[in-house]
Amino acid sequence: MDHRLLPPSSSLLRLEAGQMLLGTARAGTWLQVQRGVVVVQPAPRWLGDCMTAPAQRLAAGAGIALDEDGWWRLAVDAGPAVLQCLQPVDPPARSWLARGLAALREITRRRVPS
Repeated sequence: MDHRLLPPSSSLLRLEAGQMLLGTARAGTWLQVQRGVVVVQPAPRWLGDCMTAPAQRLAAGAGIALDEDGWWRLAVDAGPAVLQCLQPVDPPARSWLARGLAALREITRRRVPS
């Protein structure tokens, strides 16, 4: 098992048969399978009273945008695989006023009604 961050910049990942990559990635990261079949799985999470970690099998030509920050597992069952990892572009720096308004919106969104 290979524990590492997914590459911080756009790059190709080569995985051999039976190899698994367990690492962190940012939301918005795009994974495009160039060759082989790759199983992509997020970290387990609670759904009601049970843990679940739905896996997606991606064949050559298929892609997926990771929907959240966190740990992801990439595995290859048979044959080598090549996938392209495209990291999201950071938004331009916002002004202090925009950051303050965004923080205020986040606080009011999290507020639990009594």
